[in-house]
Amino acid sequence: MLEGPFPPATADVQLARASSLTHQHLLAVVNTRLAAIAPTKRVITICDVGCGNGVFLSYLASGLRLLWPRNEFHFYGIDVSDSGVQAEGFFASTIRTLAAAHPEVDWTSRLHLIRSTERWPFDDGAIDVITSNQVLEHVRDHAHFMAESYRVLATGGVGTHLFPLRHYIWEGHLHIPLVHKIHQHDLVRKYIKAMSYIGLGVYKGHRDQFGHSRDFFAEEHADYMTFMTNYKSAREMLAYCKAAGLRSTYAHTWEFYEALLRKRLGLKPRHGYKERGFMFSLLSYLFCRYLSSVTLTTEKHQLYSR
Repeated sequence: MLEGPFPPATADVQLARASSLTHQHLLAVVNTRLAAIAPTKRVITICDVGCGNGVFLSYLASGLRLLWPRNEFHFYGIDVSDSGVQAEGFFASTIRTLAAAHPEVDWTSRLHLIRSTERWPFDDGAIDVITSNQVLEHVRDHAHFMAESYRVLATGGVGTHLFPLRHYIWEGHLHIPLVHKIHQHDLVRKYIKAMSYIGLGVYKGHRDQFGHSRDFFAEEHADYMTFMTNYKSAREMLAYCKAAGLRSTYAHTWEFYEALLRKRLGLKPRHGYKERGFMFSLLSYLFCRYLSSVTLTTEKHQLYSR
């Protein structure tokens, strides 16, 4: 058996191109946070919560094995069967996708489909890193999510979650500004219909694909906003983390937009991030929460004791 410390690979490691900027960013955040875990722990367990089609989990598995070649990684994924968002039978497709990319892993035992109110299928302290990508705005019970995160994380374990807050202006599912801030169903329906008349939103593509009328589209997507999304404020999310016993920060939020800028300028992506100063972190958090996704990082660790 190898003995620690287990250093990361050199900085010139060439990773495969990510299919999504969100995947690239989350890998960089995880790689950054692993600097406190991987050097002294040979086997690292990682769970992607809301693993969806498995593409991000596959990218994470490939990337981290290159970045930390002397560590052994065990990857897991969970998703919920009652979200109403995923298509029927999606989980079987997820297993096939991951099995094709990483045939050395028995994914039927590593992936779990549960109900949203269930206890996560891991022992206490079994997971070192939890990830989620565009999931928390769909979670029905954030207190349960963070409580289960705390339970299954090992001491010193971390979570990293990329998702939009209630603050943002341009709602990312319907591409209609502020639609997520309207809570009366009839007003949401009327607003979606009105926005579709002036060409805002996804109605045209939806009509071309499914042939639905504007009235049907507006009512259907009013239901989507009402029942399938659950946006929270920045303060509310921090409060859920605190109640569960997790440290929490939005410290890596700016780096997502920096990664977007680097991509548009044709610059190489960064696979790790440096700590920023207080004023930069504060101002970027206050500004970026209105744009799109924020990055919430949690940690199961506490030094103070009576």
